[in-house]
Amino acid sequence: MLRPGRGFAMYPDDEDANDYYGRYTVRYLWSLEQLDVIPEASPSLRRAAMAGLELADTAAAAYGIQRTPATICSPADAYAPPLPVTHRWRK
Repeated sequence: MLRPGRGFAMYPDDEDANDYYGRYTVRYLWSLEQLDVIPEASPSLRRAAMAGLELADTAAAAYGIQRTPATICSPADAYAPPLPVTHRWRK
């Protein structure tokens, strides 16, 4: 569950965002961008992926993380895309 301005909570009843798992959730949701290269992806799948990417971007701002980190501090940072990716279905 997204807590606006704070990040992702682990459970719907949690008031606080989880700093540890929330950051991993952001990275995971950013991987939805890979669906753009699948021409057979349905419009509903594309809309769902777009919604996930918007959630990730919102939570990333709360956590202060960037898609491409300035320094590598974790394995997830090492695999971050080198440049922000712009796809035809993402504005």
